[in-house]
Amino acid sequence: MKKINKKKIISIALIFLIFTICTSNIVIGISNPDSYDPRGKGGSSGEFLNRVSGVLGTIRVIAIIVSVGVLMVIGIKYLFGSIEQKADLKKTMMPYLIGSFMVIAIISILEIIETAAENFG
Repeated sequence: MKKINKKKIISIALIFLIFTICTSNIVIGISNPDSYDPRGKGGSSGEFLNRVSGVLGTIRVIAIIVSVGVLMVIGIKYLFGSIEQKADLKKTMMPYLIGSFMVIAIISILEIIETAAENFG
C-alpha cells in the first residue's frame, strides 16, 4: 500500500514539475501600466491574436503532457501486467489513441485558423 502511494506521489510531482517547466515562460502582462484602460476601446486584432496564440500554445503543451503521461502509465501497466491485464489494456489503448489524435488534430486546426486570421488581418 505504501509503495503505491509513493509511486502516485512521485508521478504527480513529476507531472507538476514538467508542467511548471513547460509553462514558466508564459506571462500575461502589459509593459506600461499607465496605458491600461479597463473600459476597453475595442483594441486591435493583433492584441487578440497574440492572446489567442498564447492560449493555444498553453493548451497544446498541456494536451501533449497529459497524453504522454497517460501513454507512459498504460505502457508501464502493460509491461508489468498479467496476461489478463494486458488484454484489458489493449482494449483501452484504442480509445486513448483516438482521443489523443482528436485533441491534437483540433488544436492543429485551430492553429491553422489562427495563422489564416493573422495573414488575413
